[in-house]
Amino acid sequence: MVSTLVALVSRLARTGLLIALLVGVPYGLLSQVGSPLPDHLPDTDRIGRVLVEPASDEMVLQLLGVALWIVWVAFVASVVVEVVAALRGVPSPRLRPIAPMQTFVGWLVAGLLIASPVLAVVVQTASIPRVTATADDRDGLTRVAVTAPEPVYHVARGDWLGHVAERFLGDFNRYPEIQDLNTNQIPHDSGPDGPDHIEPGWQLALPADAHDRGARPHATGQVTSTPSGTPSPEPPSPGPSTPSQPAEPDPDGVVPEPTTPATTAPTTTTAPTREPPAGPQTAPEADTGVEIPGGWLTVPMAAAIVAAAALVWRRRRSRYRHRPIDAGDPTDPDLRPLPPTVARIRNTVRAQAPDLLDPPTPPQPTVTEYAAGDGPDLAEPGPSGPELAGIGEPLPPGGIGLTGPGADPAARALLVAALSSGTPDDPDARGQVIIPADALTTLLGTGAVDLGPIPRLQVTTSLSDALTRTEELLIERRRLLEDHDVADLTGMREANPLHPPMPPVLLLCEPPPPELSARLTTALHLGAPLQVGAVVLGAWPRGDTLTVRSDGRTDGDRRLAVLDTATATELLDVVQEAQTGEPGPAAEAPGADMTTPPSEPQPGPSQTASVRVRLLGEPAIFDRDGVPVTGLRHHARELLVYLAVHRSGANLSDIMEAFWPNATVPRARERLSTETGDLRRRIRQAAGDRSVQPVVNTGSRYHLNPDLLDLDVWHLVDELRRASAATEPDEKIAALRRAIDAHTGVLAEGHDYDWIEQPREQVRRNGIRARLHLAELLGPSNRHAAVQLTQEAVAIDPLNEDVARRAMRALAAVGEVMGVRAQLERLRAALDEIDEEPTAETLALAAEIQSRRGAATHRANRAN
Repeated sequence: MVSTLVALVSRLARTGLLIALLVGVPYGLLSQVGSPLPDHLPDTDRIGRVLVEPASDEMVLQLLGVALWIVWVAFVASVVVEVVAALRGVPSPRLRPIAPMQTFVGWLVAGLLIASPVLAVVVQTASIPRVTATADDRDGLTRVAVTAPEPVYHVARGDWLGHVAERFLGDFNRYPEIQDLNTNQIPHDSGPDGPDHIEPGWQLALPADAHDRGARPHATGQVTSTPSGTPSPEPPSPGPSTPSQPAEPDPDGVVPEPTTPATTAPTTTTAPTREPPAGPQTAPEADTGVEIPGGWLTVPMAAAIVAAAALVWRRRRSRYRHRPIDAGDPTDPDLRPLPPTVARIRNTVRAQAPDLLDPPTPPQPTVTEYAAGDGPDLAEPGPSGPELAGIGEPLPPGGIGLTGPGADPAARALLVAALSSGTPDDPDARGQVIIPADALTTLLGTGAVDLGPIPRLQVTTSLSDALTRTEELLIERRRLLEDHDVADLTGMREANPLHPPMPPVLLLCEPPPPELSARLTTALHLGAPLQVGAVVLGAWPRGDTLTVRSDGRTDGDRRLAVLDTATATELLDVVQEAQTGEPGPAAEAPGADMTTPPSEPQPGPSQTASVRVRLLGEPAIFDRDGVPVTGLRHHARELLVYLAVHRSGANLSDIMEAFWPNATVPRARERLSTETGDLRRRIRQAAGDRSVQPVVNTGSRYHLNPDLLDLDVWHLVDELRRASAATEPDEKIAALRRAIDAHTGVLAEGHDYDWIEQPREQVRRNGIRARLHLAELLGPSNRHAAVQLTQEAVAIDPLNEDVARRAMRALAAVGEVMGVRAQLERLRAALDEIDEEPTAETLALAAEIQSRRGAATHRANRAN
């Protein structure tokens, strides 16, 4: 309501200002200064006196009035240019003498035309030329000349007529010339699309001076030389109910229309029926994708979700504040696992397209390299949300409607895809979504209420508000294009690669009421060259409509991603935390349990275990001579790590779901038996005793034997608990030193199991916690030792701000102010990888330390 009122006030203000300048200025000049035209021509004496006599006040006023009249004429010329360009739906030409005036006038006219539903209809209607047709009556047959002069353009998917003109005629605004040569295929009654509506496969005659100026997006077809007189394919003509004979060209290149009864009047050709929009040429095969319990995803979309999940863990590392060692249980309650769907998606992508999990980064020059011309060209932006979801890119200028049983599931997947697209290194692909609240509720149900704020998702109170926000974006982007004197974003990238990010914007809404249909249509057509498109949750007669089945398949050979409500809500929670670092709704408790088994550990290292196992770093089982045992199977090694982090035991069903979620129960049970047997055999080999029981099965629950195995990951947890329970400082220090000695690396380094992120992060935190608490204990007596320990903690996790602040304080305590600056810069560089900046708390601490150091230096200088 508020945004609608603001938009209305803005329209009224612009309208009033425009009228005042067009009418009020000349009225004021005429009434106060007079006409700029003289009553009679001055004689030579009068001219001579003016040139030699001092300027009078009257003369100054007259000259000022003439200057104002000149400025007003320039203003009127700017209004005419901008209005004509807006009505034609093309960029306005930049007239150098009045370019500054055009910028101001364009703001007035663009805001007025875009925001007004009445004028939107005018714009839409004005862009539709009237029908014209010519016919030649000969021998009782109606003949239509369709001779195609050289050259001929073969339309490809995604082509726009203006871009064809830009590529082959060198000027976007010459597209009417192509239309005039092809009125049989681009008729003047072609509906709201006007001359933008061309179909793949059409052959369009081009003016004689056409030649290729270089490849352009949305103009990817080819030009061939067709002999004069060879007809270009014509769209079918509506005929009578009586069957007609197919038309054949005569030797003169004139095609007769189908024979009709004598009473039938000559017919007028019409545009062919619109087909559904074509998908991207690089779209995956229809059956190549990721099947999940809640739907189906394309492989590229699945990889984008995996990337978002990886970003979640990095943001958790950044924001975490390490708890005191005396907090008791070293397991952090905030380490919630991600939804099981994410692990399934990652597992499938690893099997089908492992290169997408760690794609090679295109070489991108730095700003300095680019300015010097030493670096490679900028890489093209990555795929947008519609392309990830299988709809294709770009969206048609009129938008897309989704119908059928799979319409809402496809829209949910599109919402997730658009918000998952792009990376911090690819801001031009990080799509934005505008959606009214009722449409979001339609897709997510009650989950829409619990959805946390997502920076790239703007939820509006109504469709009218959503259109207002869309129109504001159009004005902003159009102004930016005009400032660079280009027609679209492709031209912007060519003209200024250092331009601000211009990511795709998707309006996702329900079918508009009649009073908003024209407004939506106009916004979409004006937004097509600006990467602003829309998908409507229902039939959309002013654009293209896709019928989607429940499995995502359409009438063509495409398959769209689909998601049910629960899965879409889960994935949106992941996206929300990836973009904000803030957790969504409370999830399950942590799955990892590296705390002690039922019996409490005795002080000091275990003396009963005889087989040493290293899991921090490269996993290994050592025999009595300290030599690693070889031949351990891949899944047997994974089982060893899994049971180590589930110290109190794991159910067979949980193990099988984590390892083989897509296998049948009998097959998973057989494989678990095989891997367990191999693990037992290798541990017995290391122990030199075949009678020991390293893996114990207690009623469908497996756990490792703590009396036999000596695991570094258990030592780390046990020593932290001993330090927490100790009452004497020396006992705490000794336990913490043993914990640090046990923490020698990353949990199962080099092995990225689907379930590993949560326990791996817990181990990282435990290693840091041991060093930070020991630094606190040693700081008063050994400040340099505290610096060394905090620097080790920073090396373990350079993303964590809490660790960075502790390192700054330790450096300040020994007077290393330059070290504080260096630490802040290292933190900035680490956070930049996840598109973050140090918090105000961190910046204030660094500033305070440097200020204190400066004050101390000043006092010392005064004392000397």
